[in-house]
Amino acid sequence: MNLNSDQGSLSTNLKTETENTAASSVCICTTEDFVNPGKVIVTSPFKSSSAAYTAIALKQVALKWWWIIALPVLVFCTFALAIDLKWLLVALIFLFLIAPFLIAHAYFSRLLTHEARLAVLTKEMQVIPEDKITVTYLNEEGEPISSEIIPWEQVREVTQHGNGWIIELKASPIVGIIIPRSAITGIYEKQK
Repeated sequence: MNLNSDQGSLSTNLKTETENTAASSVCICTTEDFVNPGKVIVTSPFKSSSAAYTAIALKQVALKWWWIIALPVLVFCTFALAIDLKWLLVALIFLFLIAPFLIAHAYFSRLLTHEARLAVLTKEMQVIPEDKITVTYLNEEGEPISSEIIPWEQVREVTQHGNGWIIELKASPIVGIIIPRSAITGIYEKQK
């Protein structure tokens, strides 16, 4: 009995040590590091989740087109309160007829693009604020397939989102480049 409890505490201690080691290897990075010149941000190979990418894309479309659904539904609900409750049924019918078209629009305009496919591939990055972003796409074995250099002038903004950052590009309809916090391996001073 005592031996089992010692093993349980040993495994708990090992688990805690492993978590502490893993947590210490993650680089603490802020949004200011992405916009301050003179820094170089380097990532390990990472893959953005397609579910996270889809959620962000649908949120962007919903924020842009919310009024197409909200205004008519509000008008129909007002008619329901003022005239007849049958207008509430009309509001629901309108909602369930228009919402699928907005979802289809998001799917075809944001999720079925070449950029969306690249966004969920395994990649590693080197970000040099006020200069360029170098993205290297990797295959399943970790070997580079292609590389892309994005000039800093194409970056619209860098925002913190959940457990990472999104680098939004100006001339692109896509969500942006999603960088998880766990992928950043270091922030270095730029060599001149």
